[in-house]
Amino acid sequence: MADNSPRILCVDDDVNAVNAMARNLTENFDVSTATGGRAGLQRIDKEKGDFVAVVSDLRMPEMDGITFLRHVEMKAPDTVRILITGDADLQSAVAAVNDGHVFRFLMKPCEELQLQRALQDGVEHHRIMLAERALLEETVTGVISALGRALEMASPDLFSRVEPIKRHVRHMVRALNHPDAWQFEVAAGLAQIGCLSLKPETLQRLANDEALDEQQLLEAEEAPGAAYHLLQSVPRLETVAKMIRDQRQEVDRRAMRDPLSPAHTAAVGSAMLQIAHDLDRMLLQGVSVGRAVLQMKNSPEYYHPKLLNLLADYQIDAPSLGSNVLFVNELNSGMVLLHDVYDLNGNIIAPKGSRLDPTIIDRLQKFAAGVGVEEPIRVK
Repeated sequence: MADNSPRILCVDDDVNAVNAMARNLTENFDVSTATGGRAGLQRIDKEKGDFVAVVSDLRMPEMDGITFLRHVEMKAPDTVRILITGDADLQSAVAAVNDGHVFRFLMKPCEELQLQRALQDGVEHHRIMLAERALLEETVTGVISALGRALEMASPDLFSRVEPIKRHVRHMVRALNHPDAWQFEVAAGLAQIGCLSLKPETLQRLANDEALDEQQLLEAEEAPGAAYHLLQSVPRLETVAKMIRDQRQEVDRRAMRDPLSPAHTAAVGSAMLQIAHDLDRMLLQGVSVGRAVLQMKNSPEYYHPKLLNLLADYQIDAPSLGSNVLFVNELNSGMVLLHDVYDLNGNIIAPKGSRLDPTIIDRLQKFAAGVGVEEPIRVK
């Protein structure tokens, strides 16, 4: 047996049978054995599912082969599953395929050559499956990267909000301990991709957080749907597309009862995107995380309290808000204010659109040292 031989696990309640199977396969495979289904699952846990294939007998006490292989699929979904049985009934074969998702169903007495060939076919199937997945992941990664670059070229201001929004979503996902974190991360990164369908003026006003007229509002409302149609046909992004499509819809309260259920992943993702987007907008206006969460709690139909509570310990500093959101002491001449700047008494001390020069900066610094200024300040 070579060091790089495929690792397989043989499981049977009969010690003599499983040892004989191992002897016959050792020349071409790295063979481990277990007597019974429970012992087999323990071995898979110990080896972290690092088996190319598992061969199991059907008739075993405590846990039959079909039940065992169903557990194997949950613990190690990439492992090829082969079932051996002395029962020639159709019902067992159907159950093995439907419940255990077996790769091969072999009948006893199973000749050594027949099992060898089944395992070799299983190893090749495993190799092709992993290669196809790697290619698919590279393709999906390339699509995501290309769409991100397209948004960056169309609207650098909107693109600058991608990382902060991803950070807000990432915090909620980690606090929720959701198993499909990658889908939420991708959805946050592509949440604004539908804005590529907007007219330039609408896109710019949206990026600057300016009021939209009625026609522009209709355009903006259709952007998530445009993103959905763009992404729904991309392999592995079907759920991500649904998250983005419904990000401005009312919360699905049924999903919030069991937010970790795979059936509710898209709905929970949509609700998180809504919270992250509006949290980011309020942060840009100088509102603290705590105040933003309190404001959103006043609209539970759009912001579910269960998700808002995940932000209870969320702390964010100025660099997290983005490179175009600065404190007074970070301002430089030539920058343009993207909103009115207020002192802490609520008075405008520098109007939106002002191009900063030494005089305006000095004025802002004096107010910051005295009455105080609402910070951070958004500039371009």
